[in-house]
Amino acid sequence: MKRLLNNVKPKKGESLYSILYRSAKANYFEHLGSMLKEIGHFIYSNNCNYIKKGQAATPVLEELAEVLGLDIYEHTLNQFDYALVDCMDYSSKKAKEFQSHRVYEKYGTKYCSACVQEDFYHKLEWDISLLTTCQKHNTVLIDACPKCKGNILLGRFMANRCRCGFQFNQAHSVVESDKLVTAAQKAIYKILFNKEEGVKESIKDYFYIFFHMCFLLDKVNVEELSSFKNIDSVSKTNFLRLNTDTRDVMMMRYITAAANAFTSQPDIYLKELLMAIDNVKISSIDSYKNMFGYLRKILKYEDSTLYQKVYDKYILERKDIYANEQELFKGKLEDKKFITRIEAFKMIKSEWTTLQNLCDYGLLKLHKTTNGDRDIYLIEKESVQNYLKMKKESMTLNQLTTYLGVNFRIATKLAERGFINALHGPKKDGYQIWYFNRNEVESFLISFTARAKKKITKPNSKWTPFETANCSLRSVGLDTIDLIELLQKGMLSYSILKDQQNIKGICINAFELDKFINLKQKELIKQFGFRMKQLQKVFRVGEPRIRKWIEEGKISMPCEKTNWCGTKSKVFSIDETRKALMVIKGWELSVADEYLNSMLESDKFL
Repeated sequence: MKRLLNNVKPKKGESLYSILYRSAKANYFEHLGSMLKEIGHFIYSNNCNYIKKGQAATPVLEELAEVLGLDIYEHTLNQFDYALVDCMDYSSKKAKEFQSHRVYEKYGTKYCSACVQEDFYHKLEWDISLLTTCQKHNTVLIDACPKCKGNILLGRFMANRCRCGFQFNQAHSVVESDKLVTAAQKAIYKILFNKEEGVKESIKDYFYIFFHMCFLLDKVNVEELSSFKNIDSVSKTNFLRLNTDTRDVMMMRYITAAANAFTSQPDIYLKELLMAIDNVKISSIDSYKNMFGYLRKILKYEDSTLYQKVYDKYILERKDIYANEQELFKGKLEDKKFITRIEAFKMIKSEWTTLQNLCDYGLLKLHKTTNGDRDIYLIEKESVQNYLKMKKESMTLNQLTTYLGVNFRIATKLAERGFINALHGPKKDGYQIWYFNRNEVESFLISFTARAKKKITKPNSKWTPFETANCSLRSVGLDTIDLIELLQKGMLSYSILKDQQNIKGICINAFELDKFINLKQKELIKQFGFRMKQLQKVFRVGEPRIRKWIEEGKISMPCEKTNWCGTKSKVFSIDETRKALMVIKGWELSVADEYLNSMLESDKFL
């Protein structure tokens, strides 16, 4: 080819087609096809910015580039093959060619209106499909005619006129506002145009993972990827060109933003993709298997440690699968968040029925999920650990009775009435076994024994043993727990045996105990009336005489009173007793009242 009269100087980042077009114009050709008639048909349909060996147009373009003094590969997309094409493992030559069609714009182009308004020429980077933003102006690249929405052919672009007559440099720029898109675009641009030596392998590693993330995106429901839902109204992606949705700039904004986030920040974003992949299994097992193949390639790649950790953590936190059955899982099974019932059974070292009861009453958190036609049962490992810790730090009812020096009935009532807070138990949460916090029980007994007036060797006339006092109080309707409450409130003073520092070793002040019982008996008489023996003391007669007076109607029939233990007692009210005194003794009302009051005030009466 003859040398041209006028050579043009390449501009920064200019594509081969743009240089050739400007050269044609500078040498007074009507258009590029006029200068390269032998490949004119090729030039009108092809960007010419990707040189393919064996293609008829390639020798012509190489010869013209030599005439113009150009390094042709400096201005063609081939310089990015090592990163965008050669990074993949291919099963056929056709698959490799298909990859180049995915990453390069060969039959249409896109541009930044702000750039062409400053200096009208075509930048090579605009023909890289992964780049959707102008790094200089932070604007979204335009990939369709703003007027007719038609594809932008590079020949028409360089002529600055669409088929519909629209001038491309008159388009308005739209600023890229999404942070994830901006971050992805900056990252991809920096990686591709990194001129440092020795970084090619790491670049290939990045794009190997990146493209497999793109493949996975084609299969998932984008609505499930919540972190990216605000990028654009993309219903599904089409990176592999598996559906009819147009793979335009808007879609590529979404694809690159998501794929870059999964690739560069898997610890933050990859879990969303893994969850979406698992959901595909519900609708299509074949699609899931296909996606699983892509995921396997990512995790088995030589530099996939970070992705493996994220995947393992995801599996360890799953409660609807068995982690030990996952072929890609490489984590430690002991780190699982959810474990099988067999594993839990081995941890608690008890009977199977105990494990079932622990699950039934919520002490162990069991999760049942259905995965396909299979029911998965897993237990939260933390709940097993908490149970074992609770058991270690607790007392059973049997241990409690020994420690406090009481029987099972009293220990149970202490728990039921809140003197000792139970962690679990029949009256607490329905669980069959009582568990009490050891520290709380110890604190209860320490505070109880600390209130003792002194320590004694054995009971004597001044100090009544706890069990004896307990029996005495039953006559006034008080049980063991009532006695313990009286001692806690300081209503009765007590000492404790030196060799038995628990409730059984308590000895109560005899004088205070007698006084208290007398007081309670008087209160019961005023509330309910006299029992038979007490009525005999009032009239100073035996029981036969009382019964005779009842038959004669001189004393009203006694009423029944229910005792604390459930038994029934016969009682004669004070009013009826007063009337009987007036009838039998012939006393006036005032005399009868004075007599009854003196009887009730006398301790000897009781």
